[in-house]
Amino acid sequence: MTALTRSSLEYDADNRIDLAGIMRTAYDHKALIITITGFFAALGVLYALIATPIYQATAMIQIEPKKAAITGVPEISPRPDSVSQAVTEISLLKSRAVLGKAVEELKLYIVAQPRHFPVFGAFMARRHDPATDGALAAPLFGLSSYAWGGEKLEVFQLDVPEAYLGVELTLVAGTAGAYTLHDDEHEPILRGQVNQAVENQGFKVQIAQLDARPGTEFALVRNRPQTTALDYQNRLKVGEAGKDSGIIYMSLEDPDPQLANQVLDEISRLYVSQNIQRSSAEAAQRLDFLRSQLPQVRKELEKAEAALNAYQTSSKSVDISIETKGVLDQIVALETQISELSLKRVEYDRLYTREHPTYRTLITQMNELQAQKAQLLKKVDALPMTQQELLRLQRDMEVTTQTYTLLMNQAQEQDILRAGT
Repeated sequence: MTALTRSSLEYDADNRIDLAGIMRTAYDHKALIITITGFFAALGVLYALIATPIYQATAMIQIEPKKAAITGVPEISPRPDSVSQAVTEISLLKSRAVLGKAVEELKLYIVAQPRHFPVFGAFMARRHDPATDGALAAPLFGLSSYAWGGEKLEVFQLDVPEAYLGVELTLVAGTAGAYTLHDDEHEPILRGQVNQAVENQGFKVQIAQLDARPGTEFALVRNRPQTTALDYQNRLKVGEAGKDSGIIYMSLEDPDPQLANQVLDEISRLYVSQNIQRSSAEAAQRLDFLRSQLPQVRKELEKAEAALNAYQTSSKSVDISIETKGVLDQIVALETQISELSLKRVEYDRLYTREHPTYRTLITQMNELQAQKAQLLKKVDALPMTQQELLRLQRDMEVTTQTYTLLMNQAQEQDILRAGT
C-alpha cells in the first residue's frame, strides 16, 4: 500500500510543468530565439512589400420591378418563401449573355503583361514615379529585357492558330514602334509596327500602343473567350444585400484596379441594357398583338351595330324593358370580365405552362364567370322572343364596344410603356 502511494506521487511529480526550468532554458538560448523570430519577421515584411497587391472593385445594382403585362397589372409569380427574387437576376448577371459579352467587348481573352525581374522586379515597377524617374525606369544591372516601370502595351487584336490558344507568346519591343513576336520556343513569328495589322502563318496582330525601351519583353496570351468567361464567372462575387431587398452587390478582385472597375462597369451596363431591351421588346410584342386585334374587333362592332339597327327597324321595337335591361347589364359586365381574362390568358400562354398554378387559377376564374353567365342566360330564355333577340343584339353590341375600348386603352398604355422603357 505504501509503495503504491509513493509511485503515484512520483508519477505526478514527473508530469508537472516546470515553468521556472522552461524560462531558464529560454533565457539561455535567447540569442537563437531572437535570431529565428527576427528572421521570419523580416521575411514576412519583405513578402508584404514585394507581393503583388490585390484590389477589390464593388458595384451595386437595383432590381427593377417587372413591368405590367397586357392587362396593365404587374405579374407576380408564386415562388417558395426560401427563393429570393434576386436569384434569377444573379444567375443572369453571371450568365454568358452578360459576362460572356463583357469578355468580348473588353477583349479580356487577350492577356498582355510586361516581363519583370524575378522576385522583386514587379515591386520595383510599382515604385516607379514618372515625375521623378522619367517615362520609363532605367534598367537595373543592365538587364534591359525586363520591364522596370512605365512600360505599357495595348493590344487591339491578337488572333492565333488553334494550337496556340492559351500558349504564352513573347513580344519584344523594337525602335520607333517596331516589335517582334516570338512563339513559346522563342522562334520569331512576325514583325510589325504599332497601329498596323500584321498577319503571318495564322497569326494576326495589331498593337494599339507600345511604350517600352528597345529589347523589353512582354508576355502575350490569347485565350478562348469561353475559358475567360468561366474564369471571371468564378472570380465574380454576386450576392443580395438582404432577402427581397432588390439590391445586388458585385465585387471583383484583380491586381489591376482600373481593369477591375472597367469589368464591373461593363457587366452592369450590359445587364441594364439587356433588361431595357427585353422590357421594350415585350411591350412591343404586346402592342403588335393589340393592334392586330383592333381591326377585327372594329368590324365586329360595326356588324353588331348594323344588326341591332336592322332588327329594331324591322320589328318596330325601339328599346327593351327595365327588367331585361338589368339582366343585360349583368351579362355585359360578365362578358367584359371574361374578355379581360381572355387577354390575360394570351399573356399567360407565353409565360407559363398549362399546369402552372397561376394559369390554373385564371382558368378557374373564367369557368366561374362562364357559369354565372349561363345562369343569366336561363332567365333570358323565359323572356318573349322579341325581347330575347333584342337583348342578344344589344348584348353583342355593348360587349364588342367594351372590348374595343379595352383594346384601345391597352394599346395606348403599352405604347407609353415601350417609350418609357
